[in-house]
Amino acid sequence: MKIVADGFYNIIGGLEKVRGYEELLGQAWGHKLEDLKTIIEEENQEIYQSKLRVWELANQQLIDGLQAKIKSNKSTRIVIGILFSFFLLGMPAVYALIVFLLDVVSNSASQLSVGLAETAIRMLVISAPAIIGFFLISPIVIMGMWIQARNMDTKGRKGVPKPAIDRINFSVPKNLDLESTWWERLARTPRPIQFNHGYRGEQLLLKYLDENIISDHICIINLMVGNKLDADLVLIGPNGVWILESKYISGVIHLNSGVWSREKSFYAPGGYLRSKKDYLGDIEGQWIREKKAVDITINRSFPSITKAHPSLVKGGLVFSHNRSRVIVDSDSNVPWGNFKMWASVINKHQDNGGHPQESTISKTQVFDIVEVLLERSRKISPSQVRSSINIASEVYNDRKRGIVLLSEQHCRKLEPQEPINMAVTKDNEIEQDIYQCN
Repeated sequence: MKIVADGFYNIIGGLEKVRGYEELLGQAWGHKLEDLKTIIEEENQEIYQSKLRVWELANQQLIDGLQAKIKSNKSTRIVIGILFSFFLLGMPAVYALIVFLLDVVSNSASQLSVGLAETAIRMLVISAPAIIGFFLISPIVIMGMWIQARNMDTKGRKGVPKPAIDRINFSVPKNLDLESTWWERLARTPRPIQFNHGYRGEQLLLKYLDENIISDHICIINLMVGNKLDADLVLIGPNGVWILESKYISGVIHLNSGVWSREKSFYAPGGYLRSKKDYLGDIEGQWIREKKAVDITINRSFPSITKAHPSLVKGGLVFSHNRSRVIVDSDSNVPWGNFKMWASVINKHQDNGGHPQESTISKTQVFDIVEVLLERSRKISPSQVRSSINIASEVYNDRKRGIVLLSEQHCRKLEPQEPINMAVTKDNEIEQDIYQCN
């Protein structure tokens, strides 16, 4: 689906112009871009090899440092293990010495022996907590250091992350495809946007249709169809013109005896659940006026089309809020539905009653209808409008500047020796070069 914002005109002329620019750009640069792409790939490869050498050095430094720490860790574990084993094996000798000294004391040995025994016993008692703590903590320390060595060994095997090859942000078809960029710019309105409550619903509807409507449709957004009367979305395709009016309303929506209202529940102060009923006004009449205005505009320019297709203009209301529920107690004068329903109806080429229709409007007629609707909008609101031909020129100039700068950055010799390859100049000079080439 192609999107055109209200405020543009001369779409057919702009499309022809941008395709001419695209052909001209291809003649001047198409055979050079592949060579330029090869040069950029080689330069990126050289940059990658430089990064690779830096990575190898950093990786080796990391491995050497980790190996040194692992070696030191291993030596410390060995020393602690030896001390642990020494004390563990020396405990029987210490115990025997204590028994011997106690025996000496009990047999009334000399005063010197008694003094030595008391000193040894006192030292043993004082150092007992430290010895016991050593026996309890040293196994934990050894286990922790072993786990640390394992982690460092794992980190050493992983090393520094290897640099990835940068993707080449360069595509030959993309650089020559001006039409896609031209359509993208036509979707940006040249007029100020009024961010009201319903704007969110219009954007959600446009996004859903853009993702789900087949590509042979053109959608005009916020089209002025009369004085102070604009249609949210006008979709023109092979099976007719669809006017969709978005209603971004939450709550329970009722239609009773031709009157639309909305009932919304809320919590009042104190936590009491309350409900409020609002009348939505003449939302059907708004769409009917839009349809009548579009019918008149198309009939004035293409009476043969409207005569052959009496139900050319269709559509209705779209309730675009995800927290809305519609309860209909009487017939509506205007068709209504949600995103999914309208996308299905339009794609299946059905009328508002669900009956199949044949695709009888040609692609040329689709563009003709788009042209007259935008021209009518320009007459209604002549301020802040732009020709799509100017947009085509801007797209071409921007793309050519990008390619020239890219070639100058990587390889000046690739610039084509034609009038079009002159250095980036003012827009009017570029236009003069183009006309000379033609």
